[in-house]
Amino acid sequence: MIERPVHIRRIVDHGSVVSLLGHYDDDGTPARITLDHRPFVHFWQDWALAGHPQPVMHDADEATLRFE
Repeated sequence: MIERPVHIRRIVDHGSVVSLLGHYDDDGTPARITLDHRPFVHFWQDWALAGHPQPVMHDADEATLRFE
């Protein structure tokens, strides 16, 4: 397996899917990692019914993630 660290610049919450946007550290090529978190849909429905806004976009704050 080749390891290519990705520098995450943005986290975008599409509701049932989250996208991590950034670039590969070694050559700057854009990278997008998409995560499906549909089991949490009921949590977000209850959250919205309670009057809380659903998050849409967050700064990644230099996060480093490792998927294995």
